[in-house]
Amino acid sequence: MATKNKQPSGKWQAMVRRMGRSARKSFIMRTDALKWARETEMQVERGLLTRNSHAASAKRTLGCTLAEYRDIVVTSHRSADREQRCIESMLKHHLQFTCLPWIP
Repeated sequence: MATKNKQPSGKWQAMVRRMGRSARKSFIMRTDALKWARETEMQVERGLLTRNSHAASAKRTLGCTLAEYRDIVVTSHRSADREQRCIESMLKHHLQFTCLPWIP
């Protein structure tokens, strides 16, 4: 079952805990929070939400994120070669990392 709380800021926070998984999100309107909570509970029961997105992002390192940025975003920049060299230097000299596979 979902929990809905009104925050001091006036926003509504909905939290869903099912099958050992949890998710929470804040909304301006109470009806939006209720709708999101119902949809999220249904997705968990159907098996569509199998892991906590926060736990997945906590395992990613800064180096891995920077390498992904270099490979995907920087290539479209006007000064891509210079920016790629700068990122390569940071990765080589300052950031020792183990990169996990990227999960969208």
